[in-house]
Amino acid sequence: MIHDPPPIAEILTRLRASASWLGQLLSLSDLPWLYQPAADEWSLTQILCHLRDVEVEVHQVRYEQVLNEARPFISGVSADEWARTRSYHKQDGAAALRAFLKSRKATLALLEGLAAEEWERNCRHAFLGITTLQELVFLALSHEEAHREQLMKILDRAGYPLPARLTAAAKAAPSD
Repeated sequence: MIHDPPPIAEILTRLRASASWLGQLLSLSDLPWLYQPAADEWSLTQILCHLRDVEVEVHQVRYEQVLNEARPFISGVSADEWARTRSYHKQDGAAALRAFLKSRKATLALLEGLAAEEWERNCRHAFLGITTLQELVFLALSHEEAHREQLMKILDRAGYPLPARLTAAAKAAPSD
């Protein structure tokens, strides 16, 4: 899957669409930010803090490495433990989402200006082996789309009715 990513234009479209979908959450009232379906499951706030931190501290760093270094080694990151060590459950979910959206603009500004050969630059990923920038960005996108599905399930389990525009947009977005 990761080693057979969709075309670059589709990846960029999906990155923009995902940020747009997430941004629409800010327009909703009374979101159950801290609702956890089970003790071992994350809340909306925790997921959005995770997406915010991973966008800046993992994805953007990796993209810069691939673009600025010759075949860099990309180590694995245990970002899930950040939820505990950074006390995501005590943070402001809306603020985390706004910070994520700001970071996504920076990510898109970097990626949208790349030439086709830059997307083919290689890195050595700790788990995936030799990987192109295109594959790395697609991996990040797939991760985010999985969390979007998780957000929708949390809202459903909390009994929060999503507006039709958001459910339709989520269903229209392809996910691999």
